[in-house]
Amino acid sequence: MWLISTPGAWPRLGTDRYPWYPQVRVFLPQAYNQWEPVMAQVAAAVGELSRV
Repeated sequence: MWLISTPGAWPRLGTDRYPWYPQVRVFLPQAYNQWEPVMAQVAAAVGELSRV
């Protein structure tokens, strides 16, 4: 599972992941409203799936 999250989302408990969902891949922007780089990361990840 993949999640696109916001910076500082409380369920991540101050980490870059969701501690109770260790299998989840999280995509995070560096700051609020910086979604373009995040969407580029997601697009690259989707592209990697097609090469498997």
